[in-house]
Amino acid sequence: MVNSEKVTNINPDIEELDNYLTKEGIVPFLDHPNLVANKKIPKYYRAYYTLQAVISDYQRGIITEEHILILKALGDAICCSEEHLRRVFTNKLTRSQVSKLLDQLSTHDYVQRYRISVRGEEEDYPNYSRIFVLGIAGKLLMEHFYSGISTFMSPERFHGNNGISLMQRYIALNDLRTAFIEERVASKWLWGGSIIGGNSFNKASAAVEISVPQGEINFFIERAQMKQDFIGFFKNKLAKWQFVYGKQNGLKIRGFPDNPTYVVLYVSTLSMAQAIHREVMIDTFPFHVWFCVEEEFVTKGLAKSFYRADKDKLKRLYLSFLDVNQAVVE
Repeated sequence: MVNSEKVTNINPDIEELDNYLTKEGIVPFLDHPNLVANKKIPKYYRAYYTLQAVISDYQRGIITEEHILILKALGDAICCSEEHLRRVFTNKLTRSQVSKLLDQLSTHDYVQRYRISVRGEEEDYPNYSRIFVLGIAGKLLMEHFYSGISTFMSPERFHGNNGISLMQRYIALNDLRTAFIEERVASKWLWGGSIIGGNSFNKASAAVEISVPQGEINFFIERAQMKQDFIGFFKNKLAKWQFVYGKQNGLKIRGFPDNPTYVVLYVSTLSMAQAIHREVMIDTFPFHVWFCVEEEFVTKGLAKSFYRADKDKLKRLYLSFLDVNQAVVE
């Protein structure tokens, strides 16, 4: 589960984010402070709330193996866009098949659909008009089939004021997760990874084991948003991880192989990364700390979205197949 520490809203207004805009001078959509999420109820909606009802659907063939594929992928993603699921199933299902399956599942609350938009704006954002989470029926069915294997988030977590913040974080992280899957380099992904030797506050948003030609490495990924006190957030996190590093003589992720671990701070803009480096002095930590910058990821691809600190500047890393031994500074 993504880190659930309390978010402090110190940047509630769009004008206060001017120092952290993209190179094009805009606030990234998933970091916009005025986002709202509206649940979209299908026309012929009849929710199922009992295990008996969902098992009956499965036994009668109303829920097929293709539906199960979608539900398991969505449960593992926690919250993602329709586009994420289309990309994950590129070799198994057509884009229209994914859409049809999701629409069928929404009728009985196996999945719940949201539309994300900017409050007060008429503009439509197609990539965020079909956001999905497991519904009550879907959670019941997945917990029946995968009891003790996976933990599926309750749809109620996405209701109310905190729901949009959760959606923003999971959608952004699933952009990254999906890219790792497409590049065939992610051999393991864990939400809410934690460091051995630390307490419950030593978690990060996610951990992923990356396969590279020389072996495997671990990325310990933390995501922060502009509406947080993101500088204080990262400063606090890194200080805690430095303390554990000193005790354990390294950073080891619970449940992961003992691979070299790289801390990755996933932020939406390069200006945000630069501000963090100025205040936190990333190059002073005894372990590798890299930035993954979302705006670079979107425009230049995954391999050119990483930066490392070089004295008072950030230098881009070109990661060929995410191979750290071949990283070249531009």
